[in-house]
Amino acid sequence: MIRAGHLHTLIFLILSSSLFAQERIKISADELPDLVTTELQKRYKKYDIGTVQKSEKKEHGTVYMVNVKKKKREFELTYTEKGILIRVSRIYTYQDSSLPDTSPNRNHDGHNHQH
Repeated sequence: MIRAGHLHTLIFLILSSSLFAQERIKISADELPDLVTTELQKRYKKYDIGTVQKSEKKEHGTVYMVNVKKKKREFELTYTEKGILIRVSRIYTYQDSSLPDTSPNRNHDGHNHQH
């Protein structure tokens, strides 16, 4: 049996988790607002557009996350509905990491730095 105090706590936890959930919904690039598309074409016209998602943020309302890629450089760009770029995140892949030099004529101690 759940006591009244525990019930209120449980209800609060359920409501607060749903209020702060920031679900990303996958959309097509054609569904982006015109202002976002215009900004993408200005700054990233030589990049290929990958995944596009939208989400609700408490401080910015609806935002759009667009993955763009050019050669080996990939970024996630976050725009407001008004086309304002609010965040750029570099996406690193395994190919971006460098392996230590293990050539036989180098004294290698297993660390990836110079002594």
